[in-house]
Amino acid sequence: MPDKRTRQDRAEYFKGYQEKNRERINQRKRELYTLNREKKLAYCREYYRANHERVRATQNRYRRAHPEYQKKWWDEHKEYKKAYREANKGKIRQQTIAWNKQQRAKLFEMYGHKCSCPCGCSESFEPFLTLGHLLNDGAVDRAENGGYHGVLKKALAKYDPEHYGILCWNCNNGANANGGTCPKIGVRI
Repeated sequence: MPDKRTRQDRAEYFKGYQEKNRERINQRKRELYTLNREKKLAYCREYYRANHERVRATQNRYRRAHPEYQKKWWDEHKEYKKAYREANKGKIRQQTIAWNKQQRAKLFEMYGHKCSCPCGCSESFEPFLTLGHLLNDGAVDRAENGGYHGVLKKALAKYDPEHYGILCWNCNNGANANGGTCPKIGVRI
C-alpha cells in the first residue's frame, strides 16, 4: 500500500523526529566517524588536492558574505589558540623557520641569487641578501600589505622587477638612508 502522506507531511515528520532524537543521531554520527576516521580524512585530503581552487573560492565567498562568523569563531577559540601556542612554542617556531626558508628560496629563484644593485657589488651569499624596494617605497608598501610577510607574498605572487629586486643588506640599508641612492658609488638604485 503506497504512502498517502505528502512530501510536506514527510518533511515535517522527519524534522520532528530529528528534533526529538538529536542527541541519539549525533551520537551515531560520532560513532560512524570514529569507525571510519582515517578513511574519511583520506577522502577529504584527496578531494581537497583535486579541487583546491574550487574549495578555496567557496570558502572565500562564504567569508566575504558572513564576516561576523569569522569574528565569532576567533572570539570563541581565542583561549584555545592561546593555550595551543603556549604548549607548542617550539613546534610553531620550527614551522615558521621552515616556512621563511621556503619563501626565501622561492624569492631567490624568482628574482636571482645575487645583489642587483648598480654599484656592482654582486654579493651572492644568501644570508646577506634581502628583498629590496627599487623605488625606495618599502615603508608605504609594508603599510599597505600588512608588513613584511604581506610584501613577500605580493612579490612572489607576481614577478615585478621594476618594483622589487634582490639587494645585499649594505646596499639596501645604504639606499634607504640616502634617499634611494647606493652610498658606494652614488648611483640611484
